[in-house]
Amino acid sequence: MPNGTGVTADATNPVVSRTLNVANLTPQQRSGLACVLCGSSDQPMTAIAILDGVQIFTCTTHPANRPAWLTQPCPAWCVEKHHDSDDPEDRNHRSDTLITPLLTMDFINYGSPTEPQFGPLELMCDLVRHHLEAEPRINIGDTNDAFSSFLSLGEAEQFAWRLLALVHAARTSTIPTDPAPADQGHELA
Repeated sequence: MPNGTGVTADATNPVVSRTLNVANLTPQQRSGLACVLCGSSDQPMTAIAILDGVQIFTCTTHPANRPAWLTQPCPAWCVEKHHDSDDPEDRNHRSDTLITPLLTMDFINYGSPTEPQFGPLELMCDLVRHHLEAEPRINIGDTNDAFSSFLSLGEAEQFAWRLLALVHAARTSTIPTDPAPADQGHELA
């Protein structure tokens, strides 16, 4: 709805037209290339209104753009779109999923018995942190839903070191050793 200033309020954020002083916007903000509140252009954005026929945006990290239950900005790796209506159990920060196809394993039928569509089994991992948790976990699973496990960052780091030790032993024809005992911390750089 136009309000006489050239701004049309978006249905999801009707307050913007009453609180935004369009006279102070930079050319980048007016053209939809930067946040109208802070001027940033390197953060995830959400459209809030139309100004002279151009969508304008704010960073998703601004409190007005977050659901009431989300008391802090999302971690930089979070790709979830959060809503006030999210079920409490689903209020998670999630990263993109990293996928490794297992090309040396038997392929899985992802289609039906009458219309088979074969593809490789894939191992998947991503970061997951419930909004009330202090630290993310690494979720490891597969596309066949045969397993899914959540590892703490420490457990994931130990597992990664052990995988690398096995790869090293195989490539150098040596006996694998355990590089990450539980009482010894390693930092991946």
